[in-house]
Amino acid sequence: MNRIFYALIIILQLLPNVLLAEDQPSEYTNPEKIRADLDRLEQYVHKKLGLNDLEQPTGLPKPEAAEKTASIYEKGDLSHLHSKLDDQNTLVANLMDRIERLEHQDDIFGQSTQKKNNEIDQLKEHFAALQGQLDVALLEIEKLKKSGETAPKEKEDSKKKSEDTPTEKIAPKPVEENKNVDLDGKSPEEIFDLGEKTLKAADYQTAQNIFDQYVELDGDKSSKSKAHYYLGEICNLTKQPAKASEHYLKSFQLDTSGDHAAESLVKLGITLHDGGKAKAGCAALKKAKTEYPEMTSSSRSLLDAKIKEFKCQTS
Repeated sequence: MNRIFYALIIILQLLPNVLLAEDQPSEYTNPEKIRADLDRLEQYVHKKLGLNDLEQPTGLPKPEAAEKTASIYEKGDLSHLHSKLDDQNTLVANLMDRIERLEHQDDIFGQSTQKKNNEIDQLKEHFAALQGQLDVALLEIEKLKKSGETAPKEKEDSKKKSEDTPTEKIAPKPVEENKNVDLDGKSPEEIFDLGEKTLKAADYQTAQNIFDQYVELDGDKSSKSKAHYYLGEICNLTKQPAKASEHYLKSFQLDTSGDHAAESLVKLGITLHDGGKAKAGCAALKKAKTEYPEMTSSSRSLLDAKIKEFKCQTS
């Protein structure tokens, strides 16, 4: 009641001013100005009377509406952030799936590469075996060629003798012993060169005689090692595996780092095995495989072929 009473008193006090305003219409011709003045008057009355619990004056924004607007904005912004986060999670999931697919493809490619490498290794082993067989065949062809050149002559001599003495029994011809070649006045280097030329001419018997004399001379170990290697080759071609093994062994012992060291060891293993010493032969072949990885391709092929043929245990 007191508030209402005071409000009436204030209105009565302001009433003359309002009446005076009617006498001066020129100041309130604008409706917006009148509305603004009334709003200020209403705020003033509310402030004086302490009417804060009454409805807010016209034209002013309500606090609850402002808070509601801000709240709605915040919720919308938060929803937008959640949407972006969901998009990022989806992108990460897609990337992880792609990485897994690429890893799977890489595993498949690695398995395919390993398979191809295994096939290549098998082809290399097969080629090495064929190369070894080819080397052996070449040696046999060379031997047959040499025996083919001497066979017609022996056959002709035998036929002539049978015609001359048809009723006489022919005694078997004794094996001719090796005769020393006259090398007087020749230096060791000249003797060695003569032996190589004779060997290249496929005169194995003469070459063997020359090198037999050469290894008895005082010469450097490298050349004597090479001479023993040639003697081993000659004995190998003439089917003398025991003598061939001796010469290959001497060649290897005289110069373990020479040009024919690896080849001598490989041939030593082969001739030992052919001579009935399979265990010693395999031991020599395995030693050559271990200590001479840089041997020539032909020797490597022959070595691999013989290890496989003789079933030597390499482990």
